[in-house]
Amino acid sequence: MLNKNYRLQLIRDFISGERIESQEDLLTKLQKEGITLTQATLSRDLKQLKVAKIADTRGYRYIINDHHESTAHKKEYLRDIARGLISVAFSGNIGVIKTQTGHADSVALAIDRLNIPDILGTIAGDDTIFFVISDEARKSDILACLSGNAPDKESE
Repeated sequence: MLNKNYRLQLIRDFISGERIESQEDLLTKLQKEGITLTQATLSRDLKQLKVAKIADTRGYRYIINDHHESTAHKKEYLRDIARGLISVAFSGNIGVIKTQTGHADSVALAIDRLNIPDILGTIAGDDTIFFVISDEARKSDILACLSGNAPDKESE
């Protein structure tokens, strides 16, 4: 168990401290530290650490996806949404977001991580996201949240 804990800490340190774009990159870094493991074990480790792959201006990279998001993470998620978003439409309590090709997954992840109270869940394809909003939600509030212009609930 000590070896696994050490390995998990190394993975966390690598992902937090530098740009990791693929499992191959991570396996190479771990091997340089004397850690040998299979791709399947690495995948399980990444899942346990709640690692996510997000799009940025240089492609894709891994992030540690904890539930205690900082202001910096919030800004990063809003940038992910802005970078990929093309349009938002509603039909009843169903929303449809059109994104740039290949961005739906990272935009949906950003929406999920922002914990917008009136968005109950997202489903992402390649360039389309379906999401469900609560019955009481105002569509203008949802649009404001997605653009980063939502009122601060703590200051109300």
